[in-house]
Amino acid sequence: MTFNPIRIMKCSTILASLCFLFIACDDESDPMAMETAGEAAGEEAGEAAGYTAGETAGDTAGDTAGDTAGETAGETAPPFDGTAYTGMWDLKIRLVDVGNIEVDFQADIVASERSIDSVELRVTKGGELSDVVATVNDIEIEDSGDFSLTIDEATIPGMYSPTGSDVVVSFTLAATQGSSANQLCGDVTGEVVTLSLPISMSTFGAVVSGGDSPVPGSCDDETGPMMFPRLEICPEFSAGMNMISSGGYERSLEVILPSNYTDEEIWPLITLWHGFGSSPEEIKGYSDLSSLAESEGFIFVVPSSYPDGAVEWDSLADTDSPDLAFYDDMIKCLGESFSVDPNRIHSTGLSAGGLWTAYLSVFRSNIIASAVGMSSGLIPDYPEGTTTIPYLASWGGDNDIAYDQNFDTLAQDLIAKFSANGHFVMSCNHGLEHVWETEFSPWVVRFLLDHPKDLGEFPYQQGLPEGVYPDYCEIVSAE
Repeated sequence: MTFNPIRIMKCSTILASLCFLFIACDDESDPMAMETAGEAAGEEAGEAAGYTAGETAGDTAGDTAGDTAGETAGETAPPFDGTAYTGMWDLKIRLVDVGNIEVDFQADIVASERSIDSVELRVTKGGELSDVVATVNDIEIEDSGDFSLTIDEATIPGMYSPTGSDVVVSFTLAATQGSSANQLCGDVTGEVVTLSLPISMSTFGAVVSGGDSPVPGSCDDETGPMMFPRLEICPEFSAGMNMISSGGYERSLEVILPSNYTDEEIWPLITLWHGFGSSPEEIKGYSDLSSLAESEGFIFVVPSSYPDGAVEWDSLADTDSPDLAFYDDMIKCLGESFSVDPNRIHSTGLSAGGLWTAYLSVFRSNIIASAVGMSSGLIPDYPEGTTTIPYLASWGGDNDIAYDQNFDTLAQDLIAKFSANGHFVMSCNHGLEHVWETEFSPWVVRFLLDHPKDLGEFPYQQGLPEGVYPDYCEIVSAE
């Protein structure tokens, strides 16, 4: 409802007049009193009407003045001075689409008031700085200070890339100011050209070089790394295909039991992880581990990767992930549904599945007893406090290359890391490039089953058992 001050004033005057007439009709009233009462009522009505009209007018004037002042202030706010961007910046790109892997850069920026004249990007790793990998010129700066920087194509040299091989990327940084003038952050879109992987969910952060602030990987780094809940109540698994809700996804895993399985005894468990672009059906076919599950007597599990996973298994960063949540939930629920020996839980896989096996060997070394990585490697830094477990690294020699990534380099690096940190390490360089031949599988399974978690000493301390391993297999480190 809208109140009209003029109407209020008229109503007050009429009311006062009626009161006066009412008093005048009283035969016994004093004329002087009636005159005084009339004057008082008139004054009161006038004051009320005046106050209401004045208050309304004041409110209207105040609102108008406030709006005008706000508009004027907005119109006269000076644009961002781009020269503040001139200098050296430490920049971190977090490739959320590629397992949260992080790549560090140094950006040398020269800027004027309204534009960034040039940006030179170098990659940094372990304190070393690469040559310039990309140069961008003439970038417009918006009044807010935001800008967009596009790299049409850049090659991250092998010695600076997480995989040890050259990686070609193209990307656009949509930059905005962070919490201070010395910070930048924003979104990253583009493609990991080498792997034909689109980038749509990734982020970056940057700080002026030489400061004490850590380099963020996004605008929201103060919230801490994302953690994924674990299941409290498990579904009941059975032999065959099973589904489980884990890490925000519906996941599938196939369970294969030996025909003589019974809950009356405990059984080893071997998980098999497929590679990039592969499938559980494909790796089951060429490994033929199903038949060995029957003859050697173990529970055999083949999981599927989640549909949004760009690189098949989150083995590239040391943060929590949907795949780590899936592994934890899967092992817990398998143990509740079947008679699993907790001292004989093992892992193996090829390519991306081999990378994941190596990852689990250090980030879940409290669970896994032993592992065999076929064309594997460890991408993140080796974590402190890891329980050492026996590990067999197998690969296909100098020409073990997939998606332009050199798995010979990855395998050699993994062997060096695991040996230096006290693992029992075997190597089997079969020289057949990037494959898993069915003939490999018997010695893969033999290594796993020969190394439970509760063994007193490594069984191969006196040498490899005869007739099991091919001539290209050897003990590298027996600590």
